[in-house]
Amino acid sequence: MPHGRTTGRCKRDKGAWENPPVNVDAKWAELEAGYQWLTQKYPRFLNTNNYKHLGTLGTGNHFIEICLDESDQVWIMLHSGSRGIGNAIGTYFIDLAQKEMQETLETLPSRDLAYFMEGTEYFDDYLNAVAWAQLFASLNRDAMMENVVTALQSITQKTSDSHKRWRWKRSTVTTTMCKKNSTLVKRST
Repeated sequence: MPHGRTTGRCKRDKGAWENPPVNVDAKWAELEAGYQWLTQKYPRFLNTNNYKHLGTLGTGNHFIEICLDESDQVWIMLHSGSRGIGNAIGTYFIDLAQKEMQETLETLPSRDLAYFMEGTEYFDDYLNAVAWAQLFASLNRDAMMENVVTALQSITQKTSDSHKRWRWKRSTVTTTMCKKNSTLVKRST
């Protein structure tokens, strides 16, 4: 499973698939229409980690760990996200909100208090882009988990009843609150 990244946008990024596996292709099919909308409206996101990074680990504090508990049960712990495209979306829309508020209000006590007015094009685009990034992150984790399970099954030769033996348990909480004339999106994983 690819992990990390190659700086400088080299032709062969060590953090990307050269040829994505079938399960990644299937997950990308769920994301592709949203990606087309996002990149047609905001071409800056064309130069982000996307299709060939789906189902890959990333850098920083992202990890996959095989755990054994006190009952000799094997656990797979995985922490990863949207492979940078979520950060790019968030950063862009935060900057855009700050510019919009500066033009609209002229005096904002802090740039960090900037927001989009509900019902505006940017408000809707932001919510759609964030929802897409969250779906990317979720499918990214699903693809990695599937690939780890497949690798473990090939090592242990235990493939029967795999649907009963392997369970996904997520500890992801997503809360979206929309208030009059503004939005607050909080995501914690």
